[in-house]
Amino acid sequence: MLHRFIDIFAKRRKGFIPLLLAFLLALSSMCSASAQEVLLYNEKDVFPVTGGATYEGITLFTSLGWQKIHLLKVDLTSENIELDVINGTQGLSQRQSLSKIVTENGAIAGINGDFFIMATPSSPIGIQVSQGKLVSSPGNRSDMAAFGLTFDKIPQILRLQFYGQVVAPNGNTSEIAGINKIGAGYEKIYVYTPDFGKTTPTIPTSIPSLTFAVCRDDQIISIQEGKTIDIPEDGYILAARGAGGEFLKNNFTSGDPVTLNLNINPDISNLKMALGGGAVLVENGQIPASFSHDIPGTNPRTAIGFTQDKKTMILAVVDGRQNESRGMTQREMAELMRNHGASFALNLDGGGSSTMVTRPFYEKEPKVINSVSGGVQRLISNAIGIFAKAPKGNVHGLKIVANSFNIPKSGHRSFEVQAYDQNYNLIDINQEDVKWSVSDNIGAFDKNMLIAQNSGYGKVTATYNDIQATCDIYVLQEAAALSISPDKVHIAPGENKDLEVFVTDVKGFKAPLETVDIQWQVVGDIGSITGNRLTASNQTAAGAVIASFGDLKTSAILQVGLNDKALDDSHFYNIRAEIARSLNYPVLPSLIVDKSNKPVTGNGLTFGVFGNLHYSVPYNSIYEKTLNLAAANMNKYKPKMNVIAGSVFAGAKVDDLALQNTLKNYKAAGNGYGVLWEDDATFIFLDASKGSIRLTNYNQWIRLQQDLEKAPVNRTMFLVLDRAPENFTDPLEKELLNKILAKYAKDKKLDIWMLHGGADRFNAKVENGVHSISIPGVNAKEPAACVFNIQGGN
Repeated sequence: MLHRFIDIFAKRRKGFIPLLLAFLLALSSMCSASAQEVLLYNEKDVFPVTGGATYEGITLFTSLGWQKIHLLKVDLTSENIELDVINGTQGLSQRQSLSKIVTENGAIAGINGDFFIMATPSSPIGIQVSQGKLVSSPGNRSDMAAFGLTFDKIPQILRLQFYGQVVAPNGNTSEIAGINKIGAGYEKIYVYTPDFGKTTPTIPTSIPSLTFAVCRDDQIISIQEGKTIDIPEDGYILAARGAGGEFLKNNFTSGDPVTLNLNINPDISNLKMALGGGAVLVENGQIPASFSHDIPGTNPRTAIGFTQDKKTMILAVVDGRQNESRGMTQREMAELMRNHGASFALNLDGGGSSTMVTRPFYEKEPKVINSVSGGVQRLISNAIGIFAKAPKGNVHGLKIVANSFNIPKSGHRSFEVQAYDQNYNLIDINQEDVKWSVSDNIGAFDKNMLIAQNSGYGKVTATYNDIQATCDIYVLQEAAALSISPDKVHIAPGENKDLEVFVTDVKGFKAPLETVDIQWQVVGDIGSITGNRLTASNQTAAGAVIASFGDLKTSAILQVGLNDKALDDSHFYNIRAEIARSLNYPVLPSLIVDKSNKPVTGNGLTFGVFGNLHYSVPYNSIYEKTLNLAAANMNKYKPKMNVIAGSVFAGAKVDDLALQNTLKNYKAAGNGYGVLWEDDATFIFLDASKGSIRLTNYNQWIRLQQDLEKAPVNRTMFLVLDRAPENFTDPLEKELLNKILAKYAKDKKLDIWMLHGGADRFNAKVENGVHSISIPGVNAKEPAACVFNIQGGN
């Protein structure tokens, strides 16, 4: 087609909209990888970005590891939604981070776009059309396709070819190699517009100077030679050397008219936006047997697609090259897009470029929502931006916000609401007009401040006019310990540092304290505290701040000054010891006492627990004494069995008769998955001998969740592991195990105990309602054994 170049000076429309509300869902299946990959667990985080656009964050835990998927689903029929290809304000040649591109253009969300030249100045490989204006020509590569969106918001997958000519007044012509592209030798003519940036690319000294024709209003202003030249804000530059440069010098003089014939096939005159990409991943619901442009390996990925009816657009980013997400192959990415409804999909630039930005409605600026490879956003050439057009309306909904929805018993919690209209635009309201209430006699409100009176779960309700919102809260049990974060502070004189104080209850649940609940004491000439903010003194000093809540105390150690030195833990230990001597107070974090421990009565189910156990070697005297004492106690209560939470090495005969009887009937972890249903308790034996549960045998995760699901309400459950979850090679797997156990402890009121060997010393703790017991073994510094007695399953 003949595309008049004057269209390149059209202006881009801008807009913004906030987003809203996240929640977790348990999904039944969403694993898009190969047949060998088995889904073990998943969760989904969903919130509306604006009217017509929704974010979905999907976390998959599979037999191959972790996968993190980010989706933006856009309703193309929504009058509120507008999309465009966007660049940084310095032009497409000056690469910018996606977050800066989105913010500068007033978009509410976006993903990275086309492949590009990894240099500065840069240019995209393929086409760019923004607001109906041709910004960059197609790359004329048969292996790479493009995405287009018409002015009626009809999406398309395109395979484009470009041909252009410069026509001189005498009728002579010369080929245009590209528009706003980094030239390959510059033997043909390149066109540079203000969309490229302020100047043309500076060519290397090894290449002869270029001929530049400066154009304004389709007229030659001047012809010059050099390595680079400024691009006029209301014009464009024709640049070439060799045959192209000779054409410009021999066929034009200042004042001559210039004609640009720009032909793109198929016709793009109906496109509002277009973006180059790589291979077509899905076409008419089919994934090709091979990809025209194949990027091998398991990598971060970005893709764009749309449904068969062309009413929904799907923008996807998959994290990769990190423990949190392994990434995908290109075929897996195609399967992902098809599984999420894309009948057509195009691969975009991936790897370190894969980035998604969106704005939670409670934040003022868009933010990166995925985990970029390498931890730093790559600077990119262009992006796809999502804009919201609708103006603010009336209040349509409310979201309750608070520092935490866990609240200490006898403590306070301040609540607010954020109001939004039907398109999730934030609406300012008078917070004093909101009425607050709480269920289940949990506490009472004084305006927006809840005073927690009784332990348990409840609901807070906010009412504004006739609109209501609710949120779940939990008032902790009896407070057991306080902690300060950070508990060691190295601060320059006169600087400020915010401290946060937490309460942990007897069940291991944690909640931050409001400033109204904290009593502060400053020890030493280190400064002062207002609210939770520490202001350091103007001189070098060491000391502590002590926080009190009820009868509990905790402290943070401070060093003011000495900022030219790197201070290790021993420095702060010495400060703590000196303060403890001067105050006759330990200045140590308070410890949680697990009050589930009670004297053994002899009734119910009794069993012993050992750490790793060796038969074949002589025991040291301390451990042998420990074993014999444990055996005597266990045999007194006639244990039905004994548990080895660690490794078992059998061999030599055990001479002690009591110990023989004790060890005759044992169950051990580390030998595959096993389950034992007793009248008073259920025992689940797990094997993490290869570093984690998944790495040893991923099927254990499936069976564990099945057994927890079928456990009766109020059941006592023991999970026996051959290593502590803290020692898993995958820390995310540890976090998942803790999360799942805490969920079942809450939802089914299960009394869950984790028993694991491999410890140096005996340790017992409780966290989020789940007990954890570390049992030392034969080689430990302080060997020990345990006796458990279960009364009626509790």
